Amino acid sequence: MKSGFWRADWFLGVGVVVLFAIFSQTSDLIPSLERKAYDLGVAATTRTPSDRIAIIAIDEASLANIGRWPWSRDVMATMTDRRVRHVPVTVGGSPVGDLLLVQGPIGLNWRDRRKGVIPRVENADIRANYPPTPGRVDGWVDTGIHVDGRPEWIFIKIHTHGAPEKDAAVVLGPAVDEMFSHLETAYNDGERFVLHYVTARETYNIIKAAEAGKTGNPNQYRDFVLPPPQHRVAPTVRPSEAAA
Repeated sequence: MKSGFWRADWFLGVGVVVLFAIFSQTSDLIPSLERKAYDLGVAATTRTPSDRIAIIAIDEASLANIGRWPWSRDVMATMTDRRVRHVPVTVGGSPVGDLLLVQGPIGLNWRDRRKGVIPRVENADIRANYPPTPGRVDGWVDTGIHVDGRPEWIFIKIHTHGAPEKDAAVVLGPAVDEMFSHLETAYNDGERFVLHYVTARETYNIIKAAEAGKTGNPNQYRDFVLPPPQHRVAPTVRPSEAAA
């Protein structure tokens, strides 16, 4: 007498694989274990971190200058060559191309230690399991990312990795509100610090202004190279005109 196929070894194997795939899609366990393993690996290393780190961000300024993404292989090859040559933006320097890579704060967060010992990896990411606490904000400021020769203009670039639904409570909730409150109270006294919120285009313009040797209030250089995008207000249509 033949037994049912559901008792066969292959069917059990397929069932285990399917269940594992469903669990992987619905649970944050595996990505969380991956991040923890990465944190432990970074914390365990004793090598001196390299200062030749670049984060490639496809921002509005780059799209306006180079064109729609994806870019051609020639553009990517040129970009890679320039990064390998490590040409930083400096005050009084000469522009090396249209693609500008803005570094976000990266390093070890000693203010937030796992088990009170192992520091977390600071990668400028805002998500549910790594909310933007005041301590992280202080670390971003202390990192002091700036154009070489203009250290008083500090740039802080953070990200949300597409803002997935599971992180919405943090990205759109009290944690981010606390982040902004801390920025505006601790770093906007008008004397030691003046806080500016800028778009990607305005960031590019302010960086290029520093490169050109501009000084003073960076707020006046929001439109230094790239002008604001053109827009127009839609005409008002009265209900009577719409019905006609």
